[in-house]
Amino acid sequence: MPPGQVSFALATVTAVLFPETSQTTATLHTVVRVLSGHFVVNTVAMVACYPGNGAGYVRHVDNPNGDGRCVTCIYYLNKNWDVHGGLLQIYPEGQNVVASIEPLFDRLLIFWSDRRNPHEVKPAYAQRYAITVWYFDAKERAEAKEKYRLATGQKGVQVPVTQSSKT
Repeated sequence: MPPGQVSFALATVTAVLFPETSQTTATLHTVVRVLSGHFVVNTVAMVACYPGNGAGYVRHVDNPNGDGRCVTCIYYLNKNWDVHGGLLQIYPEGQNVVASIEPLFDRLLIFWSDRRNPHEVKPAYAQRYAITVWYFDAKERAEAKEKYRLATGQKGVQVPVTQSSKT
């Protein structure tokens, strides 16, 4: 995908997902706020390109450790997709079904980011493009950032270092 098309795709997703740009987005933000119970903030968009050589992505959960991500939004950019693999498979927690979603052009997929929705990308045999944006629970995100800050020793307290003087 040429850089100009990536810019256009990002602009399109931004227009769909961010409230200051469209009524559709305002509705999405309202739904996300209602579902999560907290004010949410969103991330910068991530563009994924699978080269079409059988690449996929292993089964995983977007937010396994409480990093604040609560909703995953994936927007597909694949025109004329025709049985090239690359399905997103979601394994809803506690259910015996698998949701197999084709990465069809102009499809927007929204699901919980936590352990309720383990998912994977099956091998793709044609170039496959998607843009992902995560919405964060603001409280959980702040707590995760604080845990990280403390774990890395950035406690916010400066301790003066003194050198002993030998006279």
